[in-house]
Amino acid sequence: MRNVKFIFATCVILACNSKNHPPSLADKNTILSLKQTADILYDQNEYETAAKYLDTLIAIDSLNGEYYFKRGYCNAMLFKYYLSTNDYNKAASLNYRKSSAYFNMGLNYSLVNDSIAILYFEKCYETDSTQIKAKEKIRELKEKLTPSERQQYDIMADSVLFRSI
Repeated sequence: MRNVKFIFATCVILACNSKNHPPSLADKNTILSLKQTADILYDQNEYETAAKYLDTLIAIDSLNGEYYFKRGYCNAMLFKYYLSTNDYNKAASLNYRKSSAYFNMGLNYSLVNDSIAILYFEKCYETDSTQIKAKEKIRELKEKLTPSERQQYDIMADSVLFRSI
């Protein structure tokens, strides 16, 4: 409960600051403190609490891809794959660990739709050809596809929507 009150108070304080002024030293120290706490919780596998700190950091700085990437990982560890995928997608759009974000989206989708998972593993490999695990996942998942799933994959692979990811 103490953590929730701290997060709420921090949000209120930072939200009251005018966006026309650079953050004060106190604000920077608060952000640094939040990030350090989030990192410690993340490293200790305290994903639910770490995600709350990352929520606060994202509210303060929505252009920091690291926050989205780490929250995406927390959400995946909490079995919140939809939220996780959204966070990884945002991290990739902010050019933060782009190939890893695509790889992790592939892992998330491999639980529900191999065809979509393959597309994200391919995007990972296109972004970084040293991602050998992505190449292995593509091969592994393609071997598992049924003929109808293969047809679905071919349609999606040709889709302009998936090529623009």
